[in-house]
Amino acid sequence: MSNSRQYNIAAHVRQTCNILGLSPARVLARCGLDAGFLDSTDTGVDASTYFALWTAFATESEDSELPLTLGCGVSHGPFQPALLAFSASPDIYTGLKRLAVFKPLCAPIRLELSETDTCFSAAFATEDDHTMPTVMAMTEVIFFLDLARTFTAHYVVPQVIHLPDPTHVTPAYRDYIGAPIEKGRLPGIIFTMEDARRPLISADTDFYRIVEQDLLVKLENLTGGNQISNRVRRVLTEMLPAGTVSAGQVSARLGVSKRSLQRKLRDESTSFQAVLNETRASLALTYLRDQKLSAEETSHLLAYRDPNSFYRAFQVWTGMTPAEARNAPIN
Repeated sequence: MSNSRQYNIAAHVRQTCNILGLSPARVLARCGLDAGFLDSTDTGVDASTYFALWTAFATESEDSELPLTLGCGVSHGPFQPALLAFSASPDIYTGLKRLAVFKPLCAPIRLELSETDTCFSAAFATEDDHTMPTVMAMTEVIFFLDLARTFTAHYVVPQVIHLPDPTHVTPAYRDYIGAPIEKGRLPGIIFTMEDARRPLISADTDFYRIVEQDLLVKLENLTGGNQISNRVRRVLTEMLPAGTVSAGQVSARLGVSKRSLQRKLRDESTSFQAVLNETRASLALTYLRDQKLSAEETSHLLAYRDPNSFYRAFQVWTGMTPAEARNAPIN
């Protein structure tokens, strides 16, 4: 099924053309877009046009080091909210996990993460199997490495870089990477686990919570936020800290009958109890790991009056005790 999502890229086009000294009108014309496109804040482009714009940047530019020029500049320029979520994270590992969730807000790209005991890998896959332009693939790698170096204040050197077409790699590009560059199915970057766990100097849990709420709303709007299960999840997140939560209370907040709520959840192959458990499990991990709350405090915020009931439920959800979960990486 084709991807019908629209990506608001006008600000990115203006910024990129300014950095490269390009005519926005010429870049847009190569993609069949009118110059007035940049005057609208609401008009987006589909995935095909998004990638075509990257090809247009490369065609119009005479910069032989375009990936370095663009990739090294973005983390110092105006932030998109998803990048704020990265910068507020405790370490590279957590930041990339968060970016993997929110990357679809920025571009038709999926961030595919994998890990072993010794390394942490991030690969960049396109939506609907589009071909990522080589210049964009090379820029993405530089951008993520620049993020790691900027926000750790450490000269992070990856284990290896993968590019589908490494024939365009220049000596300057190779010097910046400082690691082997190999041909791979997807562009990607592999960090040692030691570097992945390196703390970010900009970490701010309170700020992340503020950013996260805005991002989650935008993501749900992009990926099906009208689903009743997502709406229930949002209401539960607001209601749980206040005390007891029931299907009747949630249905009243949503303006539907309890029976209608249960029927709509069944239509999505779930139930109120399942969504409640998923929401509690997700919030519990956030409270325990990010906010460093005690198990007793967490149980109260999840509307458990008996902490022992929370302990038992948490072990069913995660297979861990609250103490184990606080210190264990969550995949």
